Amino acid sequence: MPTAGDYEVKFVWYGRIPDGEHQESVWWDIGSVCHLKLGDVSVDIDVDGDTYIKDNLTHSFYSSSSEFPQDLSTDKELSKATNSQRLDWVNNSWFDLYANGEHLDDVQHEADEAFESACNYLIGEFVNLCMIENNQEPQVEGKRVVVFNFEDE
Repeated sequence: MPTAGDYEVKFVWYGRIPDGEHQESVWWDIGSVCHLKLGDVSVDIDVDGDTYIKDNLTHSFYSSSSEFPQDLSTDKELSKATNSQRLDWVNNSWFDLYANGEHLDDVQHEADEAFESACNYLIGEFVNLCMIENNQEPQVEGKRVVVFNFEDE
Protein backbone atom coordinates (compact mmCIF):
# COMPACT_ATOMS: atom_id res chain seq x y z
CA MET A 1 0.00 0.00 0.00
CA PRO A 2 1.46 3.41 -0.94
CA THR A 3 2.25 5.37 2.22
CA ALA A 4 2.45 9.15 2.48
CA GLY A 5 5.44 10.50 0.60
CA ASP A 6 6.94 11.73 -2.59
CA TYR A 7 7.42 9.08 -5.29
CA GLU A 8 9.34 9.46 -8.53
CA VAL A 9 9.70 7.11 -11.50
CA LYS A 10 13.06 5.34 -11.27
CA PHE A 11 14.51 3.55 -14.28
CA VAL A 12 17.54 1.81 -15.72
CA TRP A 13 18.31 1.18 -19.39
CA TYR A 14 20.19 -2.02 -20.20
CA GLY A 15 22.89 -1.56 -22.83
CA ARG A 16 22.33 1.38 -25.16
CA ILE A 17 20.79 4.55 -23.73
CA PRO A 18 18.48 6.31 -26.21
CA ASP A 19 19.77 9.54 -27.74
CA GLY A 20 18.75 11.88 -30.53
CA GLU A 21 20.33 9.66 -33.20
CA HIS A 22 19.14 6.28 -31.92
CA GLN A 23 15.41 5.94 -31.22
CA GLU A 24 14.39 3.04 -33.47
CA SER A 25 14.08 -0.38 -31.80
CA VAL A 26 16.55 -1.89 -34.29
CA TRP A 27 19.44 -0.50 -32.19
CA TRP A 28 18.59 -2.84 -29.27
CA ASP A 29 18.71 -6.63 -29.06
CA ILE A 30 15.48 -8.53 -28.46
CA GLY A 31 14.50 -8.75 -24.79
CA SER A 32 14.24 -6.40 -21.84
CA VAL A 33 15.91 -3.04 -22.51
CA CYS A 34 14.58 -0.85 -19.65
CA HIS A 35 13.08 -1.39 -16.19
CA LEU A 36 10.92 1.30 -14.58
CA LYS A 37 9.54 1.43 -11.05
CA LEU A 38 7.23 3.72 -9.08
CA GLY A 39 6.75 2.63 -5.47
CA ASP A 40 5.87 -1.06 -5.67
CA VAL A 41 4.62 -0.86 -9.27
CA SER A 42 7.02 -1.77 -12.07
CA VAL A 43 7.04 -2.23 -15.83
CA ASP A 44 9.60 -3.36 -18.38
CA ILE A 45 10.21 -2.12 -21.89
CA ASP A 46 11.16 -5.00 -24.15
CA VAL A 47 12.14 -5.21 -27.79
CA ASP A 48 9.99 -7.80 -29.53
CA GLY A 49 9.97 -9.10 -33.08
CA ASP A 50 12.68 -10.23 -35.44
CA THR A 51 14.58 -7.80 -37.60
CA TYR A 52 15.31 -8.84 -41.16
CA ILE A 53 16.48 -6.15 -43.58
CA LYS A 54 17.66 -6.59 -47.15
CA ASP A 55 20.28 -4.10 -48.35
CA ASN A 56 19.73 -3.72 -52.10
CA LEU A 57 23.03 -1.84 -52.51
CA THR A 58 25.34 -4.42 -50.89
CA HIS A 59 23.03 -7.42 -51.42
CA SER A 60 23.41 -8.17 -47.70
CA PHE A 61 20.82 -9.16 -45.11
CA TYR A 62 20.82 -7.77 -41.56
CA SER A 63 19.17 -9.20 -38.48
CA SER A 64 20.88 -6.84 -36.04
CA SER A 65 22.20 -3.28 -36.07
CA SER A 66 25.62 -4.70 -35.18
CA GLU A 67 25.71 -6.03 -38.78
CA PHE A 68 25.04 -2.64 -40.41
CA PRO A 69 27.80 -1.08 -42.54
CA GLN A 70 29.37 2.15 -41.23
CA ASP A 71 27.19 4.38 -43.41
CA LEU A 72 24.07 3.12 -41.55
CA SER A 73 24.78 4.25 -38.00
CA THR A 74 21.85 6.56 -37.13
CA ASP A 75 18.08 6.72 -37.47
CA LYS A 76 18.48 9.49 -40.06
CA GLU A 77 20.77 7.33 -42.22
CA LEU A 78 18.40 4.36 -41.93
CA SER A 79 15.46 6.54 -42.93
CA LYS A 80 17.32 7.96 -45.92
CA ALA A 81 18.37 4.45 -47.05
CA THR A 82 14.81 3.18 -46.63
CA ASN A 83 13.24 6.09 -48.52
CA SER A 84 15.69 5.64 -51.41
CA GLN A 85 14.70 1.94 -51.66
CA ARG A 86 18.18 0.83 -50.60
CA LEU A 87 16.76 -0.99 -47.58
CA ASP A 88 13.84 -3.39 -47.71
CA TRP A 89 12.48 -4.04 -44.21
CA VAL A 90 11.15 -7.59 -44.46
CA ASN A 91 10.60 -7.81 -40.67
CA ASN A 92 11.13 -5.18 -38.01
CA SER A 93 11.31 -5.15 -34.22
CA TRP A 94 9.32 -2.88 -31.88
CA PHE A 95 9.15 -1.81 -28.25
CA ASP A 96 6.44 -3.31 -26.04
CA LEU A 97 5.55 -3.17 -22.34
CA TYR A 98 5.42 -6.03 -19.83
CA ALA A 99 4.25 -5.86 -16.21
CA ASN A 100 4.96 -8.84 -13.96
CA GLY A 101 5.46 -10.97 -17.06
CA GLU A 102 2.12 -9.91 -18.55
CA HIS A 103 2.26 -8.63 -22.12
CA LEU A 104 0.52 -5.22 -22.19
CA ASP A 105 0.40 -4.96 -26.01
CA ASP A 106 1.53 -1.32 -25.94
CA VAL A 107 3.56 -1.16 -29.15
CA GLN A 108 5.89 1.77 -29.84
CA HIS A 109 8.62 2.10 -32.47
CA GLU A 110 10.79 4.75 -30.85
CA ALA A 111 12.53 4.57 -27.47
CA ASP A 112 11.29 7.93 -26.15
CA GLU A 113 7.70 7.01 -27.04
CA ALA A 114 8.06 3.65 -25.28
CA PHE A 115 9.55 5.34 -22.21
CA GLU A 116 6.71 7.90 -22.07
CA SER A 117 4.12 5.14 -22.46
CA ALA A 118 5.77 3.11 -19.68
CA CYS A 119 5.77 6.15 -17.36
CA ASN A 120 2.08 6.80 -18.09
CA TYR A 121 1.27 3.16 -17.34
CA LEU A 122 3.20 3.27 -14.04
CA ILE A 123 1.60 6.49 -12.88
CA GLY A 124 -1.88 5.26 -13.81
CA GLU A 125 -1.39 1.97 -11.94
CA PHE A 126 0.09 3.76 -8.91
CA VAL A 127 -2.80 6.27 -8.78
CA ASN A 128 -5.31 3.40 -9.03
CA LEU A 129 -3.56 1.62 -6.17
CA CYS A 130 -3.78 4.78 -4.04
CA MET A 131 -7.47 5.16 -4.85
CA ILE A 132 -8.22 1.53 -3.92
CA GLU A 133 -5.98 1.16 -0.86
CA ASN A 134 -5.85 4.73 0.51
CA ASN A 135 -9.17 6.05 -0.78
CA GLN A 136 -7.43 9.14 -2.14
CA GLU A 137 -6.17 10.46 -5.44
CA PRO A 138 -2.53 11.53 -5.12
CA GLN A 139 -1.12 14.64 -6.74
CA VAL A 140 0.71 13.93 -10.03
CA GLU A 141 3.45 16.33 -11.15
CA GLY A 142 5.17 15.13 -14.31
CA LYS A 143 6.88 11.86 -13.36
CA ARG A 144 6.40 12.48 -9.60
CA VAL A 145 3.48 11.41 -7.45
CA VAL A 146 2.78 12.86 -4.01
CA VAL A 147 0.70 10.79 -1.59
CA PHE A 148 -0.70 12.78 1.30
CA ASN A 149 -1.19 11.60 4.88
CA PHE A 150 -4.64 12.83 5.89
CA GLU A 151 -4.62 10.88 9.17
CA ASP A 152 -2.28 13.43 10.80
CA GLU A 153 -4.64 16.34 10.19
